[in-house]
Amino acid sequence: MTGFTELAKKPGYYVNGKVVDAKSGGVYKGKANVSKNGRRLNMRGYVGVSLLGRSNVWVRSDSATP
Repeated sequence: MTGFTELAKKPGYYVNGKVVDAKSGGVYKGKANVSKNGRRLNMRGYVGVSLLGRSNVWVRSDSATP
């Protein structure tokens, strides 16, 4: 993930970023938002328009060790 900009009128929403698909190595446009409690990161990588993409949700772990 790189280059994301937070929207001024919507804190926690990020746009204009780039994401890398770990399997293919492809680089895609991206957008993301953080849940209000800060435990979830919802990311979307896409080509062209957001409709042509794939979403992924990351959840913060409670444990200190992976």
